[in-house]
Amino acid sequence: MKIIFPIVRMNWYRVVATTIDAALAAGHEVECWHSIGGTHWQANRPNLQKVPVFLQGKPVIREYDSDEAFLKLAAEQSPEAIVSISVPWDGIIPGLQTLTARPRWVVIATNDTFAKVNHREVIEACDLIVLRSPHELRCVVDDHTADLSGLLHEMESAPDQHGELFFSLLRARQAHRWTEDMVREFESRSVATGYPLLDSALGLDLEKIRSRWGISSHTPVVGCLASPYGTVLNVPWERAFVSNGPLARRWRNFKWRGLTGLVRQAPNETEIMDALRLFCDRNKAKLVVKLRHSQDATPTMRRVADVMLDEASYYPHTAVEMAAVSSVMFGFFTTGAPEAVAASHPFINLSIPGYNRKVWERSASMFCGQFDWPGVTASYPAETWVKAAGQLRLDNLKIDREAWQKYAQRYCGPMDGRHSARVMRAIELQSSGIPLKEIPRNQEGFVC
Repeated sequence: MKIIFPIVRMNWYRVVATTIDAALAAGHEVECWHSIGGTHWQANRPNLQKVPVFLQGKPVIREYDSDEAFLKLAAEQSPEAIVSISVPWDGIIPGLQTLTARPRWVVIATNDTFAKVNHREVIEACDLIVLRSPHELRCVVDDHTADLSGLLHEMESAPDQHGELFFSLLRARQAHRWTEDMVREFESRSVATGYPLLDSALGLDLEKIRSRWGISSHTPVVGCLASPYGTVLNVPWERAFVSNGPLARRWRNFKWRGLTGLVRQAPNETEIMDALRLFCDRNKAKLVVKLRHSQDATPTMRRVADVMLDEASYYPHTAVEMAAVSSVMFGFFTTGAPEAVAASHPFINLSIPGYNRKVWERSASMFCGQFDWPGVTASYPAETWVKAAGQLRLDNLKIDREAWQKYAQRYCGPMDGRHSARVMRAIELQSSGIPLKEIPRNQEGFVC
C-alpha cells in the first residue's frame, strides 16, 4: 500500500514519525510530502535537513507549494491512504473527490485537529479518525454540541480579558453546533488507538540524553515546558504576566485590574520561574527548559535554566526525551502534560494570574482533569507557588500507580508501546474492506 504523510509544519513529524516507522516496518511504500508554500514560522518550515532518521527505512520525500500542486501529486502518485494530523482542508476537498483513485484520508487527531471543524462536509471527507481514547471521542462531541450561549454572554461582559482567539472559536461553534447526524458521522469514522507520539519513548538511552545535556547520572532533573504566553491573546493579564521593571509592571497591572492592580501586583513570569529555580536549588536538581518552536529564550529563561532546549529533535521529540529523564515536569496549562505523565513522572501545572481556565477547558474539554488528578498531576495558583516552592521536596512528589493507570487510560491510551501499531492495523483492516464498526476492539474500546 502506498501511504502519504503530508508535513505542513516540521513539528508534525513529532506526532506521525512513529506511524511512519510502523508503516515502513509493515512493508508499505511510504512518502512524506513537505509543504514549502504558504506562511510558517521560519523555525517550523519543512526542512530536508531536519527530517528524522527512521528505524525501519527511509520514506520518499516530495515537496509541493500549493493546493493545486498537492492534488497534482495525489493524481500522479495514486496513494491508497493519506495520513495526517489535519482534516482535509478546504482547498483540496473538492479536488480529492474528483481523483480517479480517491485515497482514504486518515486523521491522527491532536488537541487542535477538530477545534474548528464546524461543517459536515469536512467530517465526511475523513475516512478514518484516530483518537487517543474513547474519552477523547466523547470530549470532541461535547465540544461541538454544548450550548455556549451562557459562557459567551459571560465573556462578553469583560471582552478585553479573553482575546479574539477564544471569541472567534467559540462563536463559530455556537453558530454551527453539530447536529445528531454530524455526531453519528464522526463516531462512525472514529477508532481509539492511543497516542502514537508516546511510542517514541521506547528504547531511549537516558544516560546518552543526560550526557548530551551535560547532566550527571546521579543529578535529579526538573523539566519545564516554557509558557507560550506574552502575545498569544493580547489581553491585559497576559501583558502583565510578562512585564518586568517596576514601572512597566505597575502600569500593566493597573490596565488589567485598576487600583487593585496598583496595590497588589500579581506574580509575573519572572517571579514564578525564580521560584522554580529555588525549588531546583533546594533539591539539588538541574532545571531543563523546553521552548516552543515559535519562542526565543527570554533573559529570565536564560538566567534560571541549566539547559535550554528547542525543537532539536522530532523523533524522538525533544519534549519526550525531557519527560523521560525528569523526576517531575512543570508547565503552564500545556498540552504536553500527558507526555510527562506517560513517562511515569508527576506533572505540576503553574497557573497564570488572570488566565480563564473555564474558557480554555470549554474550548477543548479533553483538558478537563489533566492538571488536577490526585496522585498524578496538581495545579498551583501563582501566589501559592511563589510562597511554597522553597519548601516543596522532590522526594514527596511521587506517582500513585493506580491513579496513573486511570489517567493514562483516559488521556494517553494503553501504555504498551503499540499505539502506532494499532493505527496501522486500523488502516490495513479498512483497506482490506472491513467496515470500521467491525474492526476488533478490546473491552476498553481500543483497536486490538
